[in-house]
Amino acid sequence: ADPLVARLVESGEFPDRAHFYAGEIARMRGDFPAASAAYDRALQEDDRHYMALSEHARIKQAQQDYDGAIEDFGRAISINPQYAPA
Repeated sequence: ADPLVARLVESGEFPDRAHFYAGEIARMRGDFPAASAAYDRALQEDDRHYMALSEHARIKQAQQDYDGAIEDFGRAISINPQYAPA
């Protein structure tokens, strides 16, 4: 999946999704700084990307940034109240 996501990021197509998926791969590998940076980039492309907000919040929670996590979870829920993980 890594090479495909890297190609998608490089292509510039669907930049919010591309960076979100890059963040997912980094998070699953335990590379939280890279995941956080990728989610930040996804949110720069689309500040209403509720899945990126939710995953970013999970990283903040793991890093004991509880205020930041609550803020991101709250934003995710306000954008899509039906999104269960938030």
